[in-house]
Amino acid sequence: MLNTSKEQLRLIVADLQAYIEKKIELKSLEFQEKGAVVAAAAISNLLGIILLVVGLFFLLVTAGLGLGELFGSTTLGFLMLSLLLIIVGSYIYATKRNALKKKLERQISSFLDDALAGATSEMPVDKQEAGQQERSESSSRQHEQKPQL
Repeated sequence: MLNTSKEQLRLIVADLQAYIEKKIELKSLEFQEKGAVVAAAAISNLLGIILLVVGLFFLLVTAGLGLGELFGSTTLGFLMLSLLLIIVGSYIYATKRNALKKKLERQISSFLDDALAGATSEMPVDKQEAGQQERSESSSRQHEQKPQL
């Protein structure tokens, strides 16, 4: 009887160790998946921002050349465009700096929340099935190993 209890205790400890190892592995995979989703979203947003900046650059060059044609001097056209941008930038910096900062913080926070929520909403179905399968395998092992009195 004593040997059987020790064996049962060893089996329970072994099952518990296996369960903990599987749980750690599952959390590691979930973390990797969340990181991949966030990285993919960040890269796609960065690519969009880069294309937007390049487009804006060409638009500004075109505007400078157009103003140069209008004023009869390319240098004067770019000078006028630069002054306009400096005036608008100074106004935004002086009056809207804090509001713009808070809005950007909210958008970044929202982006991260959405990216992480997207990663977790896709996972539970597969993970639940895997967890149910592990529980059924573990319980079947316990039923097989119970001593008959």
